[in-house]
Amino acid sequence: MSYFVVSEVAAQKCLSPSEEERAKFAQNLLSVTVRSRQVIKERSPGKSDEVLSAEFDAFYSSIRKGYSEALEKAGCDSPVGKQGTSLWKANVNWSAVSDRN
Repeated sequence: MSYFVVSEVAAQKCLSPSEEERAKFAQNLLSVTVRSRQVIKERSPGKSDEVLSAEFDAFYSSIRKGYSEALEKAGCDSPVGKQGTSLWKANVNWSAVSDRN
């Protein structure tokens, strides 16, 4: 999930993705988010959905903020930027095992 967050920031700041790429990424992000939330719920059965959701959102917001700051300092052409844009490309083309034929 964190790779999707990082790659989303990189794409917003360093790339000009097509509508088709954005749509593929959004679908893949949704799949990963749903599954991530399921796993967290299974691992923390005593916590309410509201608490889990707040923790989930805070954690990924901190990743988004940290990577965004690192990217601002390093730039899109740096290893930091190139890693993020490479992740974007991989995440756009990713498909869940259950989606494969």
